Amino acid sequence: MIFADNYKLNGNAVTYEGYDKQCGYQLKCCGDNSCPSLKELESLEKVALEKAIFELLNNEAVSNDPRFLIDLQEFDIGFHKTKPIHPNEQLGVTRTLTTHKVLEALAKQYSCCQLRNLLDGKCYSNVTLPCCKGSEGTYCDPFYPFRSYDGSCNNVKHPTWGKRGNALKHPIAPCYSDLVSTPARSKTGSSLPQNRKLLSGLAEMLRKRTINFVSDLNMCSVFMSEFVNSDMIGRANKRTKRGTDGFRGCLADGTDRSPFVTPLSNPLLVLPNDPYYRKLGVRCLNLSPQEKANDQCELKHVAERNLESSYFDLSSLYSETACYDTYGRLNLQQCGATTSIVNSEPISIQFIAIAGLFGNLHNYCIDRASTCLQNPGPVTERCRALTIGIYQKIVFEQLLPVLFGEEFYNTCDLNCEYNPYDESVVSMAYRNGL
Repeated sequence: MIFADNYKLNGNAVTYEGYDKQCGYQLKCCGDNSCPSLKELESLEKVALEKAIFELLNNEAVSNDPRFLIDLQEFDIGFHKTKPIHPNEQLGVTRTLTTHKVLEALAKQYSCCQLRNLLDGKCYSNVTLPCCKGSEGTYCDPFYPFRSYDGSCNNVKHPTWGKRGNALKHPIAPCYSDLVSTPARSKTGSSLPQNRKLLSGLAEMLRKRTINFVSDLNMCSVFMSEFVNSDMIGRANKRTKRGTDGFRGCLADGTDRSPFVTPLSNPLLVLPNDPYYRKLGVRCLNLSPQEKANDQCELKHVAERNLESSYFDLSSLYSETACYDTYGRLNLQQCGATTSIVNSEPISIQFIAIAGLFGNLHNYCIDRASTCLQNPGPVTERCRALTIGIYQKIVFEQLLPVLFGEEFYNTCDLNCEYNPYDESVVSMAYRNGL
């Protein structure tokens, strides 16, 4: 059970009392403390690894087959882009998929209560697959004064905290009927209402409501909040070694499901009475499943991968490898935003303009620093640090107090003072809330 007496997230995701109110019907496990046997874990892992490698190789094949790819004729081109899996990420992706297939096998062999006890951490501590013992070391220079670009080494004692590619934090277990991958269902066994139906109903309710107060927020606050969101969260659609515009789940015009569907796509059926898409004749929506992150092969509830560092460090603006000219200026595009911002989808001009404020600030700093007679040190990194510092000051002193209110802001101690004992993470609840 989770008690809301503080605002700290659990170390690992767990189920809680009343879980079925959020996740559909869940089998009650009152007094059932039994656990799965892990004697066959090594043999399960061997089979799972073979299946994972086969799936990954098949994914690479379809990434080069136009029949499986979204092209310029798609009605939602640009919404489902996938980044490439870099060589240093391949091992983690393989391990994550292997562990997922082991968990699927355990879900078929053992009862829901036994598996829940295992994933909640009630059976064994720190259980990992035999092939995943140990972890890759990250060397940090304790005297280097500037932030890394991937979020590593911001805390020398915990160099992977907040790093790009880490898992989002699950405060509670994700909703699956088998606790691993099967969609949650109602008590009668039928499917839960479609997301499109729920969202359409919510949109209709919001459209009809009467607003009789003036908000402290304006559209600048909204787009600034979206920019902060992109700084902390990078959606990781299931990927291959080759970046793509997305994997096809529907026919190009959206009228039906495509015959060329792989695990890289999970198309959604659109109801005939959908208030928006029925006018367009769309009956199918492309959906890109998110990539999980379990690089250490832990037998636990697994969260999605985050392709941005979770710090407020303008990671979406500077990207993994910032592109500077010979003077240390950022190569700016439309409205002063960098290429990584301009090429992201979906995007709005207002969002680009917010990003451009900080891109222009960096270059202004470079121009001013170049007039100094003395050598100021690594000017590029100093200007990056200044830009990030001003950005953080705006977020903590101007944006968050308005968004959350002074009382909640102070209760949660949301200030820009760094706490070296708490990991900087992004909650799945926060991502889903946005």
